Amino acid sequence: MELDGAMIELASVSGVYGQSGNQDVSVVTLEQLLKYLRDPYEYIDDIRRSAKYMTNKHGILKDTLRTIKSLPTLYHYLSPTSTSIEDPEAAKRSSEKAFKFLEDIEVKRVVRDGLFEVAETGTVVLCNRRNRYIQFLDIDDLRIEKIRNGDWVVEYDLSKIKRINSENKKELRDHLQSYPDEITPAKYLAYQKDPRNKRYVEIPSAYVIAMDANRNSPYGLPFTLPAWSAILQKDLISKAERNIVDRLVKQILILTAGKIGDKPPKKEIIQAQFKAVMRVLESKSSSRRSGVAEDSGVGLVAFSDIFDLKALEIDTTFIPKDMYDKIDDEIYSNLGVSRALIYGGGSDYSSAEMNLQKLTHFINSILEQFESVINKFIRKLINNDAIDFEFRFDYSASFNTKETVAQKKELYLQTGLVIPYLEAVTGQDYRYAVAMKRYQDEVLGTEELFYPPQNAYTTSTTGNGTKPTIDSPTNPNTIKSKSNGSNNNPSPSDGK
Repeated sequence: MELDGAMIELASVSGVYGQSGNQDVSVVTLEQLLKYLRDPYEYIDDIRRSAKYMTNKHGILKDTLRTIKSLPTLYHYLSPTSTSIEDPEAAKRSSEKAFKFLEDIEVKRVVRDGLFEVAETGTVVLCNRRNRYIQFLDIDDLRIEKIRNGDWVVEYDLSKIKRINSENKKELRDHLQSYPDEITPAKYLAYQKDPRNKRYVEIPSAYVIAMDANRNSPYGLPFTLPAWSAILQKDLISKAERNIVDRLVKQILILTAGKIGDKPPKKEIIQAQFKAVMRVLESKSSSRRSGVAEDSGVGLVAFSDIFDLKALEIDTTFIPKDMYDKIDDEIYSNLGVSRALIYGGGSDYSSAEMNLQKLTHFINSILEQFESVINKFIRKLINNDAIDFEFRFDYSASFNTKETVAQKKELYLQTGLVIPYLEAVTGQDYRYAVAMKRYQDEVLGTEELFYPPQNAYTTSTTGNGTKPTIDSPTNPNTIKSKSNGSNNNPSPSDGK
């Protein structure tokens, strides 16, 4: 068997991979993939639908997208746009309003879901529903063709809504609850009266996030697209090997005969049994008489004790394991990820670390788009307030938590900026640490029971600039300090 020739022949087969009877466009073949790659934006809808099928079918793609979704820490903060704050109370009101919005929409969950979807299909459209939650709109229901002030204009296609009985106003209103706020019963009724001119409704609260998109196109391409070719090739080889093995196992049977007493059975008996087996294997009518389906290939034959029928024991490994490993390496290479990063195998630690940083920076480039959209939502929310705030992700905490904590601690010790340090240590918004401290001291009253040990950071000075004295006659440190007068020395924090 010439393996290379077989591979070339398999790769040229049309309609072999996963084709169903209705020629579902989501089930991609090698021939279709080559057509898509010639002009991806012409077939962008087909690519997007096929991407979901490929992701759900192949574990490598699914695990890669899960890694993209879960990898970033998504630490975030709000900062005032101006360096000086003239009205602290107004700034506090604005920040509280913005934080309330981020909590209501569950910003981390929204961004993680958005990362997965934009990596899977290439494009996600976020719609702000009354500052309460963020909805991902179905791209097939939208028209995105125009740009205004640098943003793509999103319009909803009312023809995509299933026809509703307009006479029942309550039913119409309830049905439209799942659509953007701009899709009102009045606009839907206007569309029914004038479908040509009232078909599209602009959604001002919707924004497009696309991955690897051309600047003149609103749609991005799936993250997994470069790996489809290698995956389809691997499936074709696996399917060919399974078919060959299946045919060998089912068609090569060995019929053996023992002895009747001390004598072998007569030739006529052996021939009769052999012909009976052949009739079962070759005749579909035998299958029907045995009560099984016509095309199942299942039949029934009985043997006497002297006969034994079994399949030929052969080595069914036709494709070397190295060939599969080579194709797997090509899949990971086309995805731009290492095996060590996805499931802990393959590459060494240093290469996995480099790949982690590369993938992290790529994810950060997508997070910048989410950051921009969230800031647009916040600006509309606090538009009338005196103080404007910006939402930002902490990109330094994306891929090495241990180093991040050390850096934030050093920043705190040098500048007193405690908020980044608290968030890096707890993995929560800084207000979590503030609330826990208040709950501990004011509600549980543990301030008098549990307190940090005395050290250079927790020891305060007395009114005269000397260290406090613990008057304990049994404490050897107290006895020593009294004898040498060390309590009269100023503390380091006095700078004397």
